[in-house]
Amino acid sequence: MRNTIIFVLFAVLTGIFGYFYSSPKVVQKIIVVRHAEAYKNLAKIPENAEADSLTTLGEKQAKALGKILENERIDLWISSTKKRAMQTRDIAFAQNNHGGEKVTSQAFLSMKKGGKSWQWRTQNWKEGKDPRPTEGESLSDATKRCLQKLSEYKTTKTIIIFSHGDICATLIGHAKQTTMYQRYEKHALPLAGYAKIHVLINGQWYTP
Repeated sequence: MRNTIIFVLFAVLTGIFGYFYSSPKVVQKIIVVRHAEAYKNLAKIPENAEADSLTTLGEKQAKALGKILENERIDLWISSTKKRAMQTRDIAFAQNNHGGEKVTSQAFLSMKKGGKSWQWRTQNWKEGKDPRPTEGESLSDATKRCLQKLSEYKTTKTIIIFSHGDICATLIGHAKQTTMYQRYEKHALPLAGYAKIHVLINGQWYTP
């Protein structure tokens, strides 16, 4: 009986150690952040306010985010070229205890509209479609350009991306292997919201 128990324990422990030993190694961490509140997010933009700038609440949201991330060791801080994304990044960056490099990239801008409304997008997604408007982009198109840009930084250990609702949702959806047309519905972040993604040595993404 005693030998049987020892054998079972040995088999269980071997299985556990074997699983972790054989599991693919995490080689990169990515944090995706939706920009904080800007004036353009309000129902009515105040007179003389710059639509793409953060509101007073947006600045507080960015500071709160910075406080949460203050001890994260982040190597690369990327934002889209929109002012609201850059401001969110800069406020959060100023509170971080480890520094890092700051860059901006058009690769993390929202989808090119091609003259179509957001309502047109969401209606098509509800119907299980991800169309590409004339002179615009589908969500799949935008995802590909983001992933292509990130491939340039595959040796960077930790990256944080300050982007927009559609881009954040699709990158999270990529990690969760969510169907393209369901990504925004399932993974949309609130303003100044964030999510963490791990990239394995085999290139697979997942959310921890």
